[in-house]
Amino acid sequence: MKKLVLVFFICSISISVFAEEYRLPDGSVYFGEMKNGLFEGSGTQVFQGGAKYTGEFSNGLYNGHGTYESHLYTYTGDYVNGLMEGQGELKYFNGTTYTGNFKNNDLYGKGRIIYYDGSVYIGDFKGGLKDGEGFFNFFDGGFYQGGFKDDYYDGEGVFSHSDGIKYVGLWTKGELNGEGFVIYPNGRQRKVVFERTAIKRKKQFPFATIFLFALFIALVYLVIDNIRLRKKLKNA
Repeated sequence: MKKLVLVFFICSISISVFAEEYRLPDGSVYFGEMKNGLFEGSGTQVFQGGAKYTGEFSNGLYNGHGTYESHLYTYTGDYVNGLMEGQGELKYFNGTTYTGNFKNNDLYGKGRIIYYDGSVYIGDFKGGLKDGEGFFNFFDGGFYQGGFKDDYYDGEGVFSHSDGIKYVGLWTKGELNGEGFVIYPNGRQRKVVFERTAIKRKKQFPFATIFLFALFIALVYLVIDNIRLRKKLKNA
């Protein structure tokens, strides 16, 4: 019995030394391991608004693997000095989910987004935006594959409508500009010139204008010839 009391006493001391409860000036509460007055090891921090972090700490900051939950999103993954950095998964309240790399709390590097409507993007990110090479598969079956910059289609890319018609060309801030191709579902290709995504119409040869001009010249010639004929008849 004395041994059991001693073990319980030692465990209680260990918990009180290494697993502490601490209230911060911002009103949040920390429960977990501490070292030299700083959060160190495993712990949980609960905020006044209901958000919560559970995971690893080092030097008083989130460091290692952890989960942060709020009414806006839930993140599970790696942290470096309090910031999301490394591999992780971010689930937004509307059902959109990002899985991939993070840096300085932003989407950065390779990753995948599954949107709430079923659309999927797989590719490069920079500063939280789609940037680099990627593939965007839309919920209706259409897709875009090619370059991205600042969340826009940018660079060489292919946009395929759900009906199978593809537009191939050079994109600038989400719009096609310059020479490109339209590829139809039967494989037929047509070379075109795009102007702000619309197909620039080639100038048609002015057949109608030339015809009317020729008709006008003919009428003038007939009038002049008729005048000459009358003069001849008058002088005869």
